[in-house]
Amino acid sequence: MAGTVIVLAAAAPAWAQQSGGVSAQIDDLVIGAVGAPGKALPMYVGAWDAINPKVAIDVSGLAGVATVEFPDTCSTSGSTTTCPVPLDDDSGIATYLPLHFRPAPGAAVGDKGTLTYTTSADDVDPYEQQTTVTVADGVDLVALVHDEIDSAKIGETITTRVVTYNAGNRAGDGIRALFFVSSGLTPASYQDCVYANDGSGGTIVACEFDGVFEPDQKYELTGGFQATVRPHAMGFESLDHTLEPLGIASELPDGLTFTSRGGKALKWAPAKSMTNAERVEIDNRDNWGSYYINKVPNTFDVAAVGVAVKGTVGQIVPVRIGVKNNGPAALDSTRSQEPVASFALTVPAGAKVVSVPRETCELILDNGDGSVRPVPAEPGGDYYYCRDPRTFLGVGESFLVEFGLKITSLDAAAGEVSRFATRMGEDPRKDDANHANDTAPVTVAGSGGAGGGLPVTGVQTGAIVGGGAVLLAAGAVLFVVSRRRRVVLVAGEDGR
Repeated sequence: MAGTVIVLAAAAPAWAQQSGGVSAQIDDLVIGAVGAPGKALPMYVGAWDAINPKVAIDVSGLAGVATVEFPDTCSTSGSTTTCPVPLDDDSGIATYLPLHFRPAPGAAVGDKGTLTYTTSADDVDPYEQQTTVTVADGVDLVALVHDEIDSAKIGETITTRVVTYNAGNRAGDGIRALFFVSSGLTPASYQDCVYANDGSGGTIVACEFDGVFEPDQKYELTGGFQATVRPHAMGFESLDHTLEPLGIASELPDGLTFTSRGGKALKWAPAKSMTNAERVEIDNRDNWGSYYINKVPNTFDVAAVGVAVKGTVGQIVPVRIGVKNNGPAALDSTRSQEPVASFALTVPAGAKVVSVPRETCELILDNGDGSVRPVPAEPGGDYYYCRDPRTFLGVGESFLVEFGLKITSLDAAAGEVSRFATRMGEDPRKDDANHANDTAPVTVAGSGGAGGGLPVTGVQTGAIVGGGAVLLAAGAVLFVVSRRRRVVLVAGEDGR
């Protein structure tokens, strides 16, 4: 059965216009038929500026379909269980109530029921929502490991545990595991697996295992799955995995070439039986497991690439300008999906822009009040901002954009390529080890012919990168930093 993925902001309640509020969200759930051990699902909750916030959960709509176990912090009267909701503390931590669902005696495959839950407080009007529980027949592999470490060093080998639990009512015949390894990690070689570059510097590893995986039984990959921190790693790195029954596993990602590397064998072994505490701590990401390295200490040096334009007045000269990553770390924004690199061009006084790639660049206009606004790139401007549509920039790689410059006068004031759009309030990144090359001149001089784009180091750069869209939002550029939300458990003292 497919896992259920929770997106906390996917169903934002439209509560009344009050100073405070109470929120609750739980996704629809599929559980195994009679014989399955059931599984837990988190109800994410939160409250702000509210007096005695709570959520009342009515299970009458699940009669004959499923039963529900609640944390000890809740109290039950009839078919309704009421749980207190803690006030938000601005820590960025998501709080959830673990609800454990089991098939009701006599529940048949295809049966559906409704869980109704209502948030309220002494000073907040009630708000009612519902979620659906469906009974199904089959295997349901649940990934149990979501670990992280604070840091790892270059060259260090890390090991992620891989543990699964069959929450379905039928045994599984084999497992297919997919590992998603970020660009700063090199996965170990295993004979049970095939490997492919994901196109963004990372690696996808597909491993297939035979064997029978019984319901209500926990299994662990002996020795775990290993990877080594690469020399260009920096900051956040990850090693995620998904687990699916082998016979009904989804297709491997299109467009990738998987090859075998040989190596040692991986084996699954039965693990210690599930405890009740483990059951209620299962997250509803179900088939997805994760291992995060929050920080790999390293630095990078991204240099601006300027150009010396040579020609005669009236001549149109194509030039390539941008930035180059001198390392030692690579730039990787795969998880946030933000453009990996950018630069700004201040056009030299002796030239006019006659061509500019709109797919990667914006024209920045002055509003006359100290503020600026981005618009689609057009010729004739004096300040442009360009962003790399890719999410990975390796060591020695460049992001270069071709502009067409028409020479209007010789030996006029130089322009500049800058790693940071200072007119838009961008500041130099602290993790760039060398700020001396954050800018590079764009000069115009006589003597015929066109100069090439040269970084401040004097080393010839790479090729032009094209394609990708530059997003404009309400006349302003939005820079988003993606962060994971931590999760804490609200439960009784016995860990249930």
